[in-house]
Amino acid sequence: MTFEPKFSVITACVGNLGDRFLTSGYKERVCLEDRLKRIAGIEGITGVELCYDPGGEEGNAALVRKLLAVHRLQAPVVNAPLVGDKRWSFGTFSAPDGAVRREAVETAKRTIDFAEATGAGLINLWLGQDGFDYPFQADYAEQWQNMVEGVRACAEYKPSIRLALEFKPREPRNRALIDSASTSLLLVREIDRPNVGVTIDNGHVLQVGANMAQAVALCSRAGRLFNMHLNDNYAGWDDDMIAGSVHLVEYLELLYTLRKTSYGGWCSIDIFPYRENAERATEESVAFLAACNRWVAKVGMEKIHSLIAAGDVTEMLRTIRTSLLC
Repeated sequence: MTFEPKFSVITACVGNLGDRFLTSGYKERVCLEDRLKRIAGIEGITGVELCYDPGGEEGNAALVRKLLAVHRLQAPVVNAPLVGDKRWSFGTFSAPDGAVRREAVETAKRTIDFAEATGAGLINLWLGQDGFDYPFQADYAEQWQNMVEGVRACAEYKPSIRLALEFKPREPRNRALIDSASTSLLLVREIDRPNVGVTIDNGHVLQVGANMAQAVALCSRAGRLFNMHLNDNYAGWDDDMIAGSVHLVEYLELLYTLRKTSYGGWCSIDIFPYRENAERATEESVAFLAACNRWVAKVGMEKIHSLIAAGDVTEMLRTIRTSLLC
């Protein structure tokens, strides 16, 4: 069984990144052409996830197509701008205000148009403003129904473009509506459209101490794993660190599971190297993931499967130690 991951990077990851303590960012702003030039020079990267920006460079489909061709990059995914605007303070598709919900649907449809114009087949929906902050703040059943209807309307707009729901337990809302793989799959089931699936950001899984490989297995079992975002954290917050900087054994299991489930989507590096050189941090993330994939091939699927079937954790750990550290 062969498996060769396709690596991409989100364009924002190699730009100027700010946090709540330094909102202006730790680096200089970089135009799209320079970002794509830098990305094209990162070993192992062949694609980018675009961040649709109406009125900005990543809203100009003709410019994007030209730059992608110049730098020989693919753009398989476009991220919809449904978080970083005060219009979405109380949600997008699930907002209590019907006018806001309609505006969110129209924004998603324009993202779909942009994706189609740039050759992308998937839009990523991270709906971080949909949720609640306090008890007694939201009508949970109404929120859920509005979300089902909103995403379904977008899915029916252009069925050839796939939509992927990216779950996250919290942030920016204290509690997110789409908070886990299981919640995502339940929502996808109710939306009931074949072009709606899930993006797994492994950092969002780790953030609550959950298991990355299990999330992949569940979404793959349902046939709805459309996209992967990869990074690392200390399992307390979505730190968006270099992949492999904290979790090693779980990453080995993740690459084993991606191979086992014949994952065919992209593995997109989603890191926030505030102070580090972004290209080097991205390259190291790719190199680590590729090394994990080689380890799976080296040990062998049959051996790993047999150890799992036998429940022999000690032998599995010995195998990892002797194949990696000796």
